[in-house]
Amino acid sequence: MMLWPIECPDELHQILRYLRDDKINFYRWLIEEGLLELNTDNQLAGPSSYGYVSDLPEPGSKDKVEFKDLWVWPESQETTSVSPQMFDEVYLPYIAEVANMFGLSYYGCCEAVDDRFEQIAKALPNLRTVSVSGWNDLHKIGEILGNNFVYCRKPTPAFISGKSPDWDRLKKDMQDTFSAAKDGSLEVVVRDVYDIDGDMPRISKWVDMTRSIIGI
Repeated sequence: MMLWPIECPDELHQILRYLRDDKINFYRWLIEEGLLELNTDNQLAGPSSYGYVSDLPEPGSKDKVEFKDLWVWPESQETTSVSPQMFDEVYLPYIAEVANMFGLSYYGCCEAVDDRFEQIAKALPNLRTVSVSGWNDLHKIGEILGNNFVYCRKPTPAFISGKSPDWDRLKKDMQDTFSAAKDGSLEVVVRDVYDIDGDMPRISKWVDMTRSIIGI
């Protein structure tokens, strides 16, 4: 994915066109067969992100669902090491062709977006929410998103995982998050915590700590 744009661009574009067309045809089949439901509730519009929004139809309000009624979740973790310019030129157009069929987009997963957000926002006019993982410069992406997009923060799971959570780093992670998001729209989604050594109370402790930082 990093070398083919230079060494064999025609073959790479052929592959990307195939993947794009396959995805679009699959989605169209789902629509035609009536297999999609509105995802504007807790059906996860993005990676563990709720879909509640007033700009799309409420669940149960339509018998026939269309693409424009739905959230879509595009991401491109695999191209993190590709330059923003190459990403914009080679990969993003194919992502956008699929994503722009839908009503709203939630962009990203674990990849950093602070070095290529301008290109992403330009390509996805339906962009509403952006994943902010620990690979981003939290304050830089906060300035970029401002009040125009939802800052969906993914706290770094390593700090709370394993036998001994690092409470100093957990606290700083959340303090930096709320400082970076400022007065914008903030969503906090905890993901990828696979091992807490059976210590369930630490989850409640984290929630209490985070609420104290927010002031609620």
